[in-house]
Amino acid sequence: MKKVVVLILSLFIAFSITSCGLDDNLRWGFIDKEGNMVIEPKFSQAYFFSDGLAPVWVGYRDVGKWGFIDKSGELKIGMEYDHTRGFNDGLAAVRIGEKDRGTWSYINKEGEVVLETDFYDATVFTEGLAPVRVGDDKTGKWGYIDISGSFVIEAKFDIGNIFREGLAPIRIGNDQSGKWGYIDKTGEIIIEPKYTYVGTFNESMAQFKKSSKPDDTDWGFIDKTGNVAIEPVYKWANGFGDGLAAVQTAEGKWGFIDKTGKMIIEPQFNNASSFSEGLCAVDLGDEYNPKWGFIDKKGELVIEAQFVSAINFSEELAPVCVDIKKK
Repeated sequence: MKKVVVLILSLFIAFSITSCGLDDNLRWGFIDKEGNMVIEPKFSQAYFFSDGLAPVWVGYRDVGKWGFIDKSGELKIGMEYDHTRGFNDGLAAVRIGEKDRGTWSYINKEGEVVLETDFYDATVFTEGLAPVRVGDDKTGKWGYIDISGSFVIEAKFDIGNIFREGLAPIRIGNDQSGKWGYIDKTGEIIIEPKYTYVGTFNESMAQFKKSSKPDDTDWGFIDKTGNVAIEPVYKWANGFGDGLAAVQTAEGKWGFIDKTGKMIIEPQFNNASSFSEGLCAVDLGDEYNPKWGFIDKKGELVIEAQFVSAINFSEELAPVCVDIKKK
């Protein structure tokens, strides 16, 4: 379960249509760790496997539906959902209908509705709790429910992220002036909201951004007491996985540090994700011609940089986007 949760970098992780869903020539499939395409690229969007199922989307721009496939590529839960954030802990939050008027519910791996809700937004269960939103984008607040649908932590935060290692990031205030901190499972604030952004804890460390200026080189890492563990000297930072974290230097290239802040894999990538199952997706192309592949923890390229986009491995498979016109 740990490796799956690491992939859920934030509440709003990418369950929206990326550039790979906007081009008729681009399709998502799944590769194994040898780089073999084991599920043919035929989806407009796809995400990682969790609990043996992966969300896939078929459509164009904002018109399409989500369903779930198994590792053979067979459709196990039909293409009938307008939004989802995938499975975790045996349940998936799914929405039928448009954002402002749709209905969120939680389904099991058989596609059966086990919890109906009237929330404006809902996301995955981790550590027994799920963040949900009551009210719309302007007035809504986030709280946390248990598997019965009952609130354990009242809806009082402007944003609430998933629990990880007993703590969850929350924001108090709006997009412009709000600050992030952490709560425990009773809803008590454990680390005071004082950061422009924070990530979930992974391997007892979490990335944070110090200032509100988007171009400042001020990303670093804190420990679970809120103390700075790695000084905020990076342009961007991703969470730790397999003992390493991807960081973007002031020069714009991505490399990987260990928990002491030592650079283990030198900055050389146009973009990078986080390590999972011993491998990490990296971009060796440029802004206009991305070329994603996978490196090992030595920094060696083990799967050729050939994909338009890629998401990390989970349950031995990784979603990748290819240009089918070039095949």
